[in-house]
Amino acid sequence: MYKNNIVALFLLLFCHNVFAVDFSFFGDAKVIHDSDDTTSFVLGDLDFIFSGDLNDSTSAIADVLYTNSTHGYEIVVERLSITKEVDKLLYFTLGKYYKPVGFWFHNFNHASLAQDTVSRPFYLENEDTHTGVYPTHLIGLLMGGDTDNWSYQFSISNSTGMDTSNIPGTNDTTTIDLINGKDPSNEKTFVLRLTYGPQSWPVEFGFFAMHNDVVELGETNTLVKYGDGLFDQKIYGVDFNLSINFFYMFAEYVNITTEDNPDLTSSPYTAQEDSYDASAYYAQIGFEIGPKFTTALRYEVLDFPENSTYFDLQGISPENRIVLGLKYKFDDSNALRFEVNNAEQENQEDETSVTLQWMFFLL
Repeated sequence: MYKNNIVALFLLLFCHNVFAVDFSFFGDAKVIHDSDDTTSFVLGDLDFIFSGDLNDSTSAIADVLYTNSTHGYEIVVERLSITKEVDKLLYFTLGKYYKPVGFWFHNFNHASLAQDTVSRPFYLENEDTHTGVYPTHLIGLLMGGDTDNWSYQFSISNSTGMDTSNIPGTNDTTTIDLINGKDPSNEKTFVLRLTYGPQSWPVEFGFFAMHNDVVELGETNTLVKYGDGLFDQKIYGVDFNLSINFFYMFAEYVNITTEDNPDLTSSPYTAQEDSYDASAYYAQIGFEIGPKFTTALRYEVLDFPENSTYFDLQGISPENRIVLGLKYKFDDSNALRFEVNNAEQENQEDETSVTLQWMFFLL
């Protein structure tokens, strides 16, 4: 009932103020053949986006997603924010927004037709799909601006968390959660991103840094007390993108340094004495073959040492993937995408899936 009310509210808003609110939605259907030699028909995500100008310098956006996660279909408020533009060099956004890191989040939404592959790099999956390596959204205050060559974004938001109820002494896992409301921690999550792209060059470089405090959200039978820090993270990364006529290339690299709370003493999730580093990166190249057809190749990696408590708690293993994508764009409203995705996880057999996806975008 609650989920239906959310959708009904937004549809009512759209119908009542159609002259003031821009409405669009993405959707897709696909056929997947996996390593088990099983072929399945799957409905993908359905993303409703409402946006509009409140006045000449203020706008708002609401992005509601029906996502097909490992827990079944769920409704997630992807973005809900209001933005005030002071001038080109300064704007403020308050609410829930994409974390301002890396090239991918700045260029592709869930169902963007600009994306040439069916999937995104696996370690960039959203936290609401219960598979994300680190949070891709934040709830807080974002400010930014740009010049002809430079841009910047700075964010302060609630800390992120995990609920480890019933975890101690077991091999169960948990996931990252955003904190929407009273933050039980005095720490906050800080993110900074800078980009530089010379006007005369077809290339842009980016740098980002993040300090993330992961706190305990469970109240009973947890690894640490409610509100105490589980992990302290420092994340640094670089990215770049190059586009020349029919060819493009973009890539990201991120280093995640995690320090465990020494109070983590419940086997198998026992704190490491020293901090530990994880690295993740992807590189993708693409070729446009005429105005409608594009082919893309991507290599992506997540690597970290054994007994990395943060990743063990989420049930995540080191992994690398090779992805081949083909896209045929019928027009600006729909495209057909074909992908071969080979995944190699540590101590597991390789998995290969083949996906044919037909996606659409309605304004």
